Order: sequence, then C-alpha cells, then structure tokens
Amino acid sequence: MPNARREAPDYCLALVSMALVVIGVLVVFDATFARAGQMESLRGDPLYYVRKQAVAAAVGLVMLWVGARVPYRTWRRFGGLSVLVSVFLLLLVFAPGVGKMYGGAHRWVRLFSGVYVQPSEIAKLSMVLFFARCAAIHKEAVVRDNRLLIEQLVALGAMALPIAMEPDLGTALVLVGTWLVAAMACGLPTGRFLQIVAAGVAFVVVSCYHHPYKKARLVAFLHPFDHRDDIGYQIVHSLTAVGSGGLFGVGIAKGLQKYFYLPAAHTDFIFATLAEETGLMGSLVILFLFALFVYRGLVIARRASDPFGALVALGITATVGLQALMNIAVVTATVPTTGVPLPFVSYGGTSMVVSMFSVGILLNVSKYPAVVAREKRESHSFGGRHWGAHISRAGSR
Repeated sequence: MPNARREAPDYCLALVSMALVVIGVLVVFDATFARAGQMESLRGDPLYYVRKQAVAAAVGLVMLWVGARVPYRTWRRFGGLSVLVSVFLLLLVFAPGVGKMYGGAHRWVRLFSGVYVQPSEIAKLSMVLFFARCAAIHKEAVVRDNRLLIEQLVALGAMALPIAMEPDLGTALVLVGTWLVAAMACGLPTGRFLQIVAAGVAFVVVSCYHHPYKKARLVAFLHPFDHRDDIGYQIVHSLTAVGSGGLFGVGIAKGLQKYFYLPAAHTDFIFATLAEETGLMGSLVILFLFALFVYRGLVIARRASDPFGALVALGITATVGLQALMNIAVVTATVPTTGVPLPFVSYGGTSMVVSMFSVGILLNVSKYPAVVAREKRESHSFGGRHWGAHISRAGSR
C-alpha cells in the first residue's frame, strides 16, 4: 500500500471487542436461562438463546479473521454494490413468505430453515463503505458539490427510509448519525448540516404523528410512572433494574427483573440486566470498554494511510459508539425507547457477526499507518484543504 508500512494490528481494540463479546454471551445466558426453560415454544430448553449467541460469536470470530486478513482497500470496490444489496434486502423484509414479522416489526429475512438475517445491520456497514469510497474518489466535493451530495442523500434515504418503516427508527437514526459524522469530517458545510438535521427532525415528528405507537412511546418517556401498567411498563422496570443495582449490584444471577418482568432483558434492555446484577461499578466497566473502543477507533482513523481507510475506521467507530450511546440512553430513560441493541452484548446473530466483521476491517486498517506526517497530509488533502483537520492532525502518534 502506498505511503504505508505494515505493523501489528491494534491488539487493544481486539481485546476490548472480545471482552464485550464474552460479557454479552454470559449476560445473555444469565438473562434467558430461567425464561427459556419455561417457554413451551422452545421445548423448555434453557440453553436455547445462549447456544445461538455462542454460535453467532463463533461465526463472528471467523468474520473478524477475514476482515483482519483481507486488505481493507479490497472492500472499496464493493461500496456501491453493498448499498444495492442492502436496499434489496431491506425491501425483502416486507415480502410475504420471505420477511419475518415479530412484535409488529418487519426486520428479518429468511435465508433457510431457522436462519434469518437482519438487513438493517448490514446496511450500516454498507453506508460506511459507500461513503468512504465516494469520498476517496471525489475528496471534499462529496459533501460540497450539490450533485454528489444529492447522490449521497439518495443512497442514505434509500436505506434509512425502509428501516424506519419496519419500523426501526432507532437504527435509522444511527445510520443517519454515522453518515453525518463522516460527512462533517469531510467538511460538510454547517448550513447544509443544519438543513439535513432539520429535515430529519421533521421526518421524526411526522412519523410520530402518523404512528400511534410512537406517540405512546413519547408519552411513556415523559411520564413513565403515570403509565406503569401499560405503555410505561418497560421503562419503569428498566429504571427499577438499574436503580436496584446500587453500587455493586445484587449479585451475578440474582437479579429479579429478568424473570418475566423486564421485556427484552436479553436484547435491547440487556444493559439494565447487567446494571441490576453488577451495579454502578459493572455499568462503568461497560462504559469504559465502549469509550476505549471509540478512542482506539479514532486513533486508527487518525493514523490511517489514506482517506478511504480513515473514513472506514471513523464510520465503524461512529456506528458502534452511537449505537451504544443510544442503547444506554434508552435503558436509563434519557431518550425515548427506540429498540437499538447494545453492540457485541445484546442477543442477535446478525448484529454480532456484522459487528465483529467490522472490527476485523478496523484491525486491518490499523495495520497500515501512514509512513510520515508529510506524506499523510498530502494523501489526506481534499481540494487543498487538509481534511485531517476534521479528524486529527496528520501523522500524529
């Protein structure tokens, strides 16, 4: 690779990711053991969920290895194709006999017996690869030229809109948020940034107005304890779990909310399960691990040998960071319920596999830092303006 030398991958990032995966598998087991054992639909198999999560983690390890071994520039050629495939899969979730509906949401596509994928998870990585490819080709013009910016927004909307219609507004917001982070790094003018944000806010408001369940979630967020027996039930039990944990928690496997009280205790609200049993100290460990992940991801982006690698690293880091932030904010009732899983930790096969594959790509980018500061400044210069000013000082170590 030009302007780069090969080094060892970022082992700190790898260890942080694996720690989160291991914690996730253990908490999924803890949160589902009793519940799965009493579910007739699962034939009373207490290991049903943890077994599937462990398989997903094993597949994820393979994909992490693939991502770490294949030169990251290889994925540049698949940026456009990955968006087309993602849009196709996102539309397929609404197809009878192919898409799977659960809890009133169309979020899964059936591959074969018992195996489903969640296209919205794939779409997040596709958006990162597509934007990084376009930015590497067109430099700052990707967000400054009207035609190129419209192309970006069309691709973004083609994925975000079907996701929001599933409905999965939280994941759509993560997708848009990741794009905005990358676009700002490339020099998106403040005026256009505000216009895009305003359009997004307007869409959310209109969406809430036309969907009663979204209005109900907003009411539950504002007044959860006034609706503790209906629309505020989940938030109240989430706050109860977090509050019950105290400083050190009630003890591993001793939490009560997971026993048919807290819905989604192993998926979107798994952080509440962990907070109840390990307390503030355990919660801080999770927060520290995600903060360290984001820090190492930004370091990798800063040291990348070319704009494509830097933007891929930034996009993946932003995706994980924003998703973790939104999940924890929902669990603590800081924002309305959105249904976003906690990366690496929440139960979910597609999320696990895609997240670990993304980490593999991030590790590969970390293996090719810029050789010298001057060469990096030149390779990252977009139209005479050092784009690294939006991410980092070039060549910093």
